[in-house]
Amino acid sequence: MNIWMNLRVKTKLQVMVFLAVCVMSLVVWLGLSKMGAMADDEKELSTAVKHVDMLNDLKNNLQGIRLNLVYMLILHDPAKFAAKAEDIVKRKQAIKEGIADFLKFDLEPQEKELIEKFRLGCEEYLVQGTKLEQMAKDSVGNPEGRAAALLFATDTVAPLSVKPSRPLTTWST
Repeated sequence: MNIWMNLRVKTKLQVMVFLAVCVMSLVVWLGLSKMGAMADDEKELSTAVKHVDMLNDLKNNLQGIRLNLVYMLILHDPAKFAAKAEDIVKRKQAIKEGIADFLKFDLEPQEKELIEKFRLGCEEYLVQGTKLEQMAKDSVGNPEGRAAALLFATDTVAPLSVKPSRPLTTWST
C-alpha cells in the first residue's frame, strides 16, 4: 500500500483509467460473446418456427381436402363440385411441394421418420379420397349411390369410432 501512496496523482489516475478500460473491455467481450450465442439461438428458433409453419400448412391442406370431400358428398350442383375437385388437386400439389420443401432442411432422423409417415398416410388417404370423390360425383341425383358413398366414407376413408367413448367420471385416477 505504501507504493500506491508514493505515486503521483497523475500516475494514480492513469492506473485507474487503465483498469477501467480493462474492465470495460471485458464487459464488452462478454456481451459480444453472449450476443453471438443469442444470434445462434435465434437462428435455430427461426428455423423451428419455419418448420412448424410448414407442418401447419401441410395439416391445413390435408384437412381442406377432407372438408372438400365431405362437401362433395352433399353437393348437387356440378359447378360447385368441379370447384371442390379443382381445390383438391391444388391442395394435393401443395402437400407434395410442402413435403419436398420440408425435407430440404437438415432434419433429425426422428423428424424424417415422422414426415415419411405423414407422407405415406396422406398418399393412402388421397387414394381412398379419389375413390370417394368419384363415388360422390357418380351419386349426384342417385340416393342409393349417395348412401353407398357415405358408407364408403365412414367405413374406409375416415372410419368412425366403433366403441362409444367413456364418460368423464370414469377417467379419474
